[in-house]
Amino acid sequence: MSGVAGNCWSMSEHTDHLELAHKIAAELGEPKKTYEELVTFLKSAPADKLSEYSLEFVKNIQINIRFAPVIERQDAEQPFLTKSPQKIYETTQFDFDVLFTITSAEFVGLMNLFPPPLEDVLKSEFELPLPFKGLEIPKDDQRILTKKIREFYFDGSADALKQYVDLLSDINFGYEIDKTVKTHAAKSNGRTFYAVFSMDSKLNVLKRQNPEVANVPGASHYDEVHYLFRFKSAQSLYDDVLSNMEDEGSKISLKLIDNITHLFTNFAKYGDLFDKNDSIQIRPVQGDNVHYLDLNNYGFTTGLNPKKETFDFLADIERQAISVNSLKQRDEL
Repeated sequence: MSGVAGNCWSMSEHTDHLELAHKIAAELGEPKKTYEELVTFLKSAPADKLSEYSLEFVKNIQINIRFAPVIERQDAEQPFLTKSPQKIYETTQFDFDVLFTITSAEFVGLMNLFPPPLEDVLKSEFELPLPFKGLEIPKDDQRILTKKIREFYFDGSADALKQYVDLLSDINFGYEIDKTVKTHAAKSNGRTFYAVFSMDSKLNVLKRQNPEVANVPGASHYDEVHYLFRFKSAQSLYDDVLSNMEDEGSKISLKLIDNITHLFTNFAKYGDLFDKNDSIQIRPVQGDNVHYLDLNNYGFTTGLNPKKETFDFLADIERQAISVNSLKQRDEL
């Protein structure tokens, strides 16, 4: 849930946490000169002030997290991560079952992270970032690739807002999740399952916090958790469901609670998403055949290779980006 290590925001390409910590101390009015002074300060600094620096924000159209994990040196004290996730996949064989999940409209409830206005993105001179790490793309090539992305996602129809949500969702979540699902299935001796949550009912809390996008169909990042667990912060919504149980929206919400609970508890207990006597079964991912389960307002449906056309397009853009990056590096040599 909530993305994979390959997502552009999930790891920092710069090991600058020490520099960032000094910057925070200075901004809080207590600049420190030594490492020891800095550690002492961080242990006693106001937690509410420090937490402000861990917030996610959107730069252009990509999520950025200030304190993202980094690849540590082999000689670091109790290192947590000394190889990139890609290297780990290349050198490690897995033998456990795994369930990857995504929501159908990941970014719709995250629009309050202040992505650029839609009208700015539609401008021909607006440059979209590419969701690929470690690449330096020459300006002219960046504009060419940006134009291709814009033309792919925006077709001039009245659904521009939904298309913008799709772009933000794919760039920040979907594309890398799709790649990781395939990679994990190829490297694992266990089974790899994939589920898409597209439910849209009374408990889609995050999406409904922003009236401007409340009518965009599908489930936002984090929406599905409100069906899996009971949140005190959303108690009034649960009360509404339970006090109006004959309402169609309440019936759908209660059924969704049953379905998602059944799904996760079955996987946690047995490594399968369904009981043998359930009317529906789902095959694990095999190679590039991404069998997936869709949990929606009508129950469960199954499919193959979600958003294949979109992810094939982004894979082609990535190949072009790698190509021009390699040419730039060769020219610099």
